[in-house]
Amino acid sequence: MSEKYLNYYIETLTATLTDCVVRNVSLQANAKVTEDVVNEQSKTVEELTKKLDQKNDSDNEKVNSLNNRVNSLHEENARLKKEISDLATIRSEYENVKNQVNHVDTFRNELVKSRKETEDVRSEMNKIITELNTKIEYLQLPSAKKKKIDMLNKPEESSIEAFAADESSKDGGSF
Repeated sequence: MSEKYLNYYIETLTATLTDCVVRNVSLQANAKVTEDVVNEQSKTVEELTKKLDQKNDSDNEKVNSLNNRVNSLHEENARLKKEISDLATIRSEYENVKNQVNHVDTFRNELVKSRKETEDVRSEMNKIITELNTKIEYLQLPSAKKKKIDMLNKPEESSIEAFAADESSKDGGSF
């Protein structure tokens, strides 16, 4: 039995060792394959993480750029609203000035009209004053000079009366 036992023992030992070696080799091969797959997946994850970080950075830059643009547009909008308000104020002031100019033009026209009327009244007054001064001078003259002046001024009237008298005597008189 001992030889048979020994043969079975060696055979079982060989089978067990072979089985262990095969399993060990198989497990080591699986471990290497798994390690390679894990390394590849780790590299892929790292690459994807880098791409994601780059994408996030790019997106953050775009968001910041858009936020800056929005802020710029808000500032521009506020500036334009202020400018519109200023323009409305200027327009209101312009309308007020325009109305004042119309009033000033009306006043100026009335003033020109009033000056013309004043000049007309002054010229009439000057004529009246001149006539009155002439009459005053005439009235202050002595009677002899008055008669002389009356004679010089009346010949025109007397010649008309004489002509009328001549005409009336020709037809037989006047009735």
